[in-house]
Amino acid sequence: MVESGSKTVAWPEAGEPFNPEWRLFARSAGDDKAPVIALMAALDALDKEGISPSVNIKLILDGEEEAGSPTLGSILEAHGDKLESDLLLFCDGPMHQSRQRQLVFGVRGAMTVHLTAYGPKRPLHSGHYGNWAPNPNDRLVHLLAKMKDEEARILVPGYLDDVRPITEAEQQAIDALPRMDEALKDDLALGDTDGDGKRLEELIMSPAIVIKGFEGGGTGKKSRNIIMPSATASLNLRLVPDQTPEGVQKSLNDFFESEGFWLTDSDPTDEELKTHEKVLKVEWVPGGYGAFRSNLDSPVAQKLIGILNDIDGKPTLLTPTMGGSLPIYLFEEALDAPIILLPIANHDNNQHGRNENIRLQNLWNAVAVYAAVLKDFGK
Repeated sequence: MVESGSKTVAWPEAGEPFNPEWRLFARSAGDDKAPVIALMAALDALDKEGISPSVNIKLILDGEEEAGSPTLGSILEAHGDKLESDLLLFCDGPMHQSRQRQLVFGVRGAMTVHLTAYGPKRPLHSGHYGNWAPNPNDRLVHLLAKMKDEEARILVPGYLDDVRPITEAEQQAIDALPRMDEALKDDLALGDTDGDGKRLEELIMSPAIVIKGFEGGGTGKKSRNIIMPSATASLNLRLVPDQTPEGVQKSLNDFFESEGFWLTDSDPTDEELKTHEKVLKVEWVPGGYGAFRSNLDSPVAQKLIGILNDIDGKPTLLTPTMGGSLPIYLFEEALDAPIILLPIANHDNNQHGRNENIRLQNLWNAVAVYAAVLKDFGK
């Protein structure tokens, strides 16, 4: 049985049509079980038709990807010689919002940092001590606000120095994509977007600093008239090619110090709090990803594009990069093989959220795509 709106309906018998908008809801249904199931179904379909794959398959399943792939680098270093291939095809990530078939040639990198600002060593009544005792919420909000302008452009000195410019071919590929910004604004009930009018696909070619969360006391019914001892914000940093985690870390640490903060990576002592006017604990989370981007016009890419276009005669979208992150840079460092992404999950699959899902038509299309690649790439 499957859910259709608020109704439960019977699953169709074999050969009967199904509603392509039906969805399967499950943890990691789209990210990233769907590609595994689709690949298995494609192999079964080829076998049923008596068609042998034209390629040998080496399947790599990274069960630690959401945790930063902490052991992948050492595994590739030790066993990379067993993974020699003509093409590394990554099947993670959501498709373009237009639902059209797509190849992707890059991903952004990712890092996480937690920032904690400090006030009094114990909670203070906001009436008795407000305007006198430094409020860590205020200090952290002011610091965060100086990192970006109102269009989300990064203002941290040196942060953008190493960013690789968009090439002419990449800009042409972006311009050729269906523009979905207005449809997405309507779907998400947005009255405005960041980026000063630039389209989504161009903006994700740039670095981003995203405030993931802020904690500095309660809100609503949990709010209290006190000045808290500390406030913490967690930041997600999205990197682009030629940026390095080391360079990003240095530019931000330099910025924090230029704003008058004394930096520490552990909880400060009372003496340290008394000695320095402003204290900031900066916790860099290990396991960040570097960015990756490959050429859209390589011979392997052109061959793959031709195979996909032959499925139904419709052109395949070419996207220079997706906004999310994968440990592709580790494969790039360890292996000498072209790397391309072939996402199949629906863009609105609630990735990493409640009710993650895979749209049935996306799953069926993925089976056809994988079967075509397995059948023809080695010819």
